[in-house]
Amino acid sequence: MPTIFLSRTRIIFYDYIVGRLPLMRNITACAILDFLLVCCFDFSIFAQKPMQERHLLEAQSLIDQEKYSQGIDELKKAIVLDPSLSGAHNQVGYCHWRLGQFNEARLAFKRELRLEPFDSYSHYYLGLILLNEGDTYKAIEHFEQVLTTKPILDTHHHLGSAYLRADKVDKAIVHLEKAVEFFPEKPEARFNLGRAYALAGRKLDAEREFDIVRHLRAQQQKAIRDFTQCESFLKQNKIEEALAFARELMHSQDPDLLLNLGMLLGRNRLHREALQPLERAVSLRTSFFEAHYNIGLSLASSKDLTRAVDALRKAVRLRPDSYDAQSLLGLVMIQLGKDEEAISPLRKAVELRPNSPSLLGLLGLKYLERRYYQEATEVLRKAVDLQPETPPFRLLLIQAYQALGKPEEASKESEVLTRLKWKEQQNRSKEKTHQP
Repeated sequence: MPTIFLSRTRIIFYDYIVGRLPLMRNITACAILDFLLVCCFDFSIFAQKPMQERHLLEAQSLIDQEKYSQGIDELKKAIVLDPSLSGAHNQVGYCHWRLGQFNEARLAFKRELRLEPFDSYSHYYLGLILLNEGDTYKAIEHFEQVLTTKPILDTHHHLGSAYLRADKVDKAIVHLEKAVEFFPEKPEARFNLGRAYALAGRKLDAEREFDIVRHLRAQQQKAIRDFTQCESFLKQNKIEEALAFARELMHSQDPDLLLNLGMLLGRNRLHREALQPLERAVSLRTSFFEAHYNIGLSLASSKDLTRAVDALRKAVRLRPDSYDAQSLLGLVMIQLGKDEEAISPLRKAVELRPNSPSLLGLLGLKYLERRYYQEATEVLRKAVDLQPETPPFRLLLIQAYQALGKPEEASKESEVLTRLKWKEQQNRSKEKTHQP
């Protein structure tokens, strides 16, 4: 295959795909992901993968989109294929829990624990359900189990609250002090700690906590007012006035508020200004996936690509199954010219969302350029099957077949491409004919 064909195909493909790359237009995360989802279809292309895996991938995609009922349906299909599948019952329980279907959630979490007795999240959510229903002692058993396996940070708050309900004040204080240590900006844990101190006769400690609670709640109310005002000024395009309120909010000790502030600024194309609250959020909560991801997004949108890669790598380490983070990391690496390194996150993104022709085409191009011809034919074949009338995908597939030494397959695709071009020319001629 002459090199000029590769170059010409690449130019055509980039004109179709990379030419519309959102990073080049400096727009929002939603638009960046819309780029990857363009022309998607509603059916699976991983026919060669086990059906169970397809159901699990589809379920994860639906849960990420907060489509919990549909997620349950996909998870149940996977469970039918393997009733002993660990992790799936946990996900079913989580979906029911988010839908407020607590009886169904309880049953699902119990099924998970029969398969995985030490599953932290099943114990955690069962504890929450039981505590809410007033079954305090059983809730305590589940929360204690969480702390002995894989601790979840706010478990100390819930366990301390449960011990407080059970009149076990000393144990309540131990766990509520831990909760305050982990989340000093949250007034709820401090309020319960103040109650526990009061019951233990520690009047001065209780008064101190209640004073802090009043101060934190006053700060929260002011922060809500300032955030609302900042958002209002941004809608009016009064940037300086909005940034004045943003600077006040940046002193907050609440990582969630700082994340929301950074996202608000980013949505309004103030990417550099968004970095300060996002980086402060990370300093307060080091394993904060959403903050690391949005730092990467802001840096990428500001064309600070090297630092964007560092932030996005941290994000995917924290949450490897994040389609958003994996796909954006791959795109940024391509912009840096690190095509070989881009393949891994792009491949992971394809596993998470296997029905995106654009993403498959981009991964196929990178495979082709790195001379992974077998892999290129596989993903490009899927892209063509999903979007058969898109010439750039078929051009790349023809080249991959030829590079792999499969001239017959390449010839067949060339014939299809010729028919597509003829059809396109006929349509253009008809349009010209009907023009006044």
